[in-house]
Amino acid sequence: MKMKYFNGKELDDAKIIETLSKMASMYDNGEIAEVRDELVEIVNAIDEFEKAIQYEDVILMKEIEQINTWLGQRMKNMSEAELAELFKEISGFRRTGVLKGEQLRNLAKEFSDNVAHTDYGQNMRLVEDEVLFEMSRRYYNSLFF
Repeated sequence: MKMKYFNGKELDDAKIIETLSKMASMYDNGEIAEVRDELVEIVNAIDEFEKAIQYEDVILMKEIEQINTWLGQRMKNMSEAELAELFKEISGFRRTGVLKGEQLRNLAKEFSDNVAHTDYGQNMRLVEDEVLFEMSRRYYNSLFF
């Protein structure tokens, strides 16, 4: 296949527009077969470009796995309802500066007791980030897998 409508891996829009402009006068001059052939080449180039994009997207999109740590596995095992409740607490905390509810505190304490062995308040942001990551991971994976 000729690559006359490609500029590297991208379609050469300027070349396509230039050819379409020329084709208008070719059509007026009665060169219908030549116009048809050029249109077929342009359509084929666009089809090839679409196939290449779809192929690249399939290769680039990979399922995001949860990391195999205590906190990662704890997040993976949470229900959607638990994550939604935690998100409500986090968004309220970010909006008002006051942490209402006990689930995020309890999770941070559980993390401190099992992993960090520090006061739970020191790990609040870490746990908060992990909750948001888990929600994002599940949403992304639901779109593609």
